[in-house]
Amino acid sequence: MLDYSNAYSTYLTEEEFEDLSAKRFFIIPQEVANKQNSTITVQNIKFEKYGEDQEESDSIDFEQTFTLVFTDQEGNTVDEVELKGQMKVVDTENGLKIDRYHDGQTLVDMLYP
Repeated sequence: MLDYSNAYSTYLTEEEFEDLSAKRFFIIPQEVANKQNSTITVQNIKFEKYGEDQEESDSIDFEQTFTLVFTDQEGNTVDEVELKGQMKVVDTENGLKIDRYHDGQTLVDMLYP
């Protein structure tokens, strides 16, 4: 699971990666799928720019939505979860990185009902 989590590190600032790792953000979807004995696909990804800080011209705020579809071994949909959230993307010396990511507790609620 550590390797799985680390695969996301190139897309995030170091601080945001550490924060999301501490919350187990990267492994919770897989834990939910394992609990349901299913696989995950992502559908309907949408980003909408909602803010650009005039003082921080190197960052843009987005609202995002996407659907996680959990499918059993026979290909039947077990569950669909629409996630909504926000993120801030900043231009760093290493390229564009997500500096803030937030969504609801939907998957945590599925893991610990």
